[in-house]
Amino acid sequence: MLPLKILTLNVAGVADPDKRALLFRFLRDHPAHVICLQEVHAPDDCDFWSVHWGGPASWNWNTAILLSPSLGKPQFDVSYEGRVLAATFRFQGQVYKIANIYAHADRSARRHFFDQLSASADFFSSFDFLVGDWNSYPDPLRDRVSISPPQAYQTWPHLLPVLAPFSDAAFAGAAAPYHTFHKKNRNGLPMHSRLDHIFMNVRHTSFTPTTVLHPFPCSDHEAVHVTFTTPSFSRPLLWCYNTSLLSSPDLRASTISRLLPYRSPTLWDATKDIIRSHAQDFAVVSARRRQSDRCRLERQLSSAYRRALATSRTLRLPLTFLISAVSWMIASSKKLLAQPSALVCGRRDLFRLFLQPLPVAFLFLYSLPSPRF
Repeated sequence: MLPLKILTLNVAGVADPDKRALLFRFLRDHPAHVICLQEVHAPDDCDFWSVHWGGPASWNWNTAILLSPSLGKPQFDVSYEGRVLAATFRFQGQVYKIANIYAHADRSARRHFFDQLSASADFFSSFDFLVGDWNSYPDPLRDRVSISPPQAYQTWPHLLPVLAPFSDAAFAGAAAPYHTFHKKNRNGLPMHSRLDHIFMNVRHTSFTPTTVLHPFPCSDHEAVHVTFTTPSFSRPLLWCYNTSLLSSPDLRASTISRLLPYRSPTLWDATKDIIRSHAQDFAVVSARRRQSDRCRLERQLSSAYRRALATSRTLRLPLTFLISAVSWMIASSKKLLAQPSALVCGRRDLFRLFLQPLPVAFLFLYSLPSPRF
């Protein structure tokens, strides 16, 4: 699996065309699959910004998410007055959800905002990544450097219910403690803090993060760039065979044809090597066939789901019935393909799965052309 790259940056406003062009040049110099921006100051009509970017994007006054064109057509969802922008995308065959969060600079407003997010902690637990400028830090001693003492009241604990199923991926992937925000206080003394974060759901513990900071000249924040890699595959010492293939008539017939006619015991070692190689080749072909069947079923079910939504609007049919029918088909197909015996099942078994009363009525209904009024 290729590494997944995520970048977050507070751009301090990009309404100016020259600054926006500089931002796009900066992002292309530091490519990432998912780019989360905060303090964007985008107008209501900014479709031309997406055209300039050249890929899927969603913009509002507070946040923006820019995606690589290789991720296809994602889904966006805006909530909390644009301070939470979510995106669902597909990468390397897997579906991921990311939330770009921009917290208030005012401490009182930020505390209230964190309390609102914590009230929906179960909702955020379904996300794979939480990123953004949260104007807060977990450890005042480690994540802040300033002559003035830290504030006694911290807002970070109000966000902990949301972050319970997540780990600090950006900090874990850094070689040393770092700061992403730099400014001077009223007395002209420098202050540094870690306000920009990338958190990863703990169900992705196999991912290894690597964090790099990139200064952006038009902002007092640095871009946090995290690369998530999966462990490289290592071939096991002993090759394990899928025993469900042993009942395959094709495997048995092709194996017997290589054993007969039996000529001499001196050739038995060579015969065993030939049979072992043939069994491995048969397993590889069966696995590729199963993967092809699974992908084709996923495309067909996805097409049926979209057609169900379109037909429910035109024919005014109960949407719950249509969704339940598609959900039944998806669950049934996943159950079948999850079984080892699905490696050797024929097309007749796949059709028998769907030839039930409910799917038959469903497929017949959506084989009809949509009426035109």
